[in-house]
Amino acid sequence: MRRRVFIISPNIKQRREDCEMLERLILALMAIGVTRVTGDCSKPPLLENGFPANKFTPETLFDVGTQITYKCNLGYVFKKEMLNGSRSVTCKEDSTWTPLEVICEPKICGNPGKIANGYYEAPNATFGSKVIFHCDTGYKMVGRSFRVCKADGWDGQIPACEAITCDDLPPISNGKTPSLPHGDHWQYGMVAAYSCDNGNSLIGAEKLICTESGKWDNDPPTCKVVECQRPELPANGKIKEGFGPKYRYREIISYICNEGFEMVGDHVIECKENNTFIPAPPICKPRNCGNPGNILNGYYELRNASFETKATFYCNEGYRMVGRNFRLCKADGWDGQVPTCEVISCDLPLLNNGTVSSPPSGDQWEPGMVANYSCDNGYSLFGAERLTCTASGKWDKDPPTCRESKMPLTRKIGETKEKPPATIGTTGIVVSCIIGICVGIGGAAGLSFYNKKRAKMWQEIFLIVAVFVTLCSTDNPDQCQKPPVVKSAVLLDQYLVRQHFSVGDVVSYKCLPGYAWDDNTPNDVTCQANLTWSEPKMSCLPKTCGRPKDLQNGYYTATGETFGDTATYYCNEGYQLLGKSLTRCTELGWTKGFRICD
Repeated sequence: MRRRVFIISPNIKQRREDCEMLERLILALMAIGVTRVTGDCSKPPLLENGFPANKFTPETLFDVGTQITYKCNLGYVFKKEMLNGSRSVTCKEDSTWTPLEVICEPKICGNPGKIANGYYEAPNATFGSKVIFHCDTGYKMVGRSFRVCKADGWDGQIPACEAITCDDLPPISNGKTPSLPHGDHWQYGMVAAYSCDNGNSLIGAEKLICTESGKWDNDPPTCKVVECQRPELPANGKIKEGFGPKYRYREIISYICNEGFEMVGDHVIECKENNTFIPAPPICKPRNCGNPGNILNGYYELRNASFETKATFYCNEGYRMVGRNFRLCKADGWDGQVPTCEVISCDLPLLNNGTVSSPPSGDQWEPGMVANYSCDNGYSLFGAERLTCTASGKWDKDPPTCRESKMPLTRKIGETKEKPPATIGTTGIVVSCIIGICVGIGGAAGLSFYNKKRAKMWQEIFLIVAVFVTLCSTDNPDQCQKPPVVKSAVLLDQYLVRQHFSVGDVVSYKCLPGYAWDDNTPNDVTCQANLTWSEPKMSCLPKTCGRPKDLQNGYYTATGETFGDTATYYCNEGYQLLGKSLTRCTELGWTKGFRICD
């Protein structure tokens, strides 16, 4: 607001005029202030979905006592509960309006109208909403399917629902056309039933139904004479139902196969309108029992799996069978049970006054394993020092025994000048002793000594292929005991019967079957001056068999490719293994056997 500055002149006249002007100004200002205090209201309050009936500009000021009346927008009405309320406001002396006591709400159109053979869906019936009409099943709508609630009520007209009808049915030859059950038209849901004259078969649908689309669900049938002849019986089969020999339309024949045969194709055939059976009669083929069952650590041989054939089971090398070794293909499948293959092991008898080595692996003596025998001090070994467990579960030799050494020698052989220690009684052939081994050749029944005292030096005489071998004990301490054991090797045969060895003696070894000598390592040991054997350095390596042979339509898994390893064959999905499933790497290569994936 701008201020006015009045300057009072020193001139008295001027001063009087100025005072009068100031007085008029003050009166004018007071008049304005009175008007502000006792007058005008600003624009009236708003009414949602309504408006003031009076026309005025937004800048208009309203005098005290001014009254403004309201109306609702198109499609809206004053709420019934407030019809007694004031629909107008008045400008009061304090420049405020009296309260507005009405509310505008959407107009309600009410029921949109009932539709015969139909119904309607409407979320509400207020201004702007839409109602949707539907016809009952079997009826179709005529007219617009909806109405809208307007300011003056529902627009448009209620549609009509009229019955759905199907066209009349055409007549058929050699048969009867159905008649209407009632009314003038075939309506939705009605069923028309056809029939044929005697001797004729109805081809197609016997009953037709009028659908909601106004169409029949099938074409009209035909009536004709149909006669099928019985086809030949399938080999190894017979008729179960429908013996004929003549058949009308849609009559059937049912087949079964003889015992041990299974059916390929449909077991039921039907006489069709072209005087033939559909489908063709089935085939009865020998029953296939399939896989007779896999046997762990074994295999089976089978030419085919048809009825009455036999599957023969075998165990892999080193295993023996428990149970029946075959199964027969019967009408209901394989008979019996799959046998089992258990590991072959040899029972090792105890050795009195001696010890036996333990199995190289596990707690059983399996085929190929070697047991080493030794006697306690003061006892001598009679028999084989090493026994091998065979594939039959038996040892290759009888177990040895340990016998007490009762009569040791008192002198070294060769120190006496007496006569030869003994002669063969009737032949006169001399038995000589060299380094503790006494050998005599001949067939004498007994042995006589010149010196009875010397007789105590001989422990026992035994016969081996007409050769008498006398094992002589000696007290000579300057000898080595039996040579050490070498892994996967044995002593050469000429050293097996010797019990004692002198300083400087050299003995040689050979590798066990399935192993090859690494000639970069020495194959012998020496009896040393300290009466111990030199350290054995011989190395026997397992022989290699290379890769197993591939199997067409199959594969294998192998534990390795060296002596003692195994490979197991399997067939790809959809194939069946016939023959041996396992092969083993031996000293001659992989074991041979028939196998195919069929």
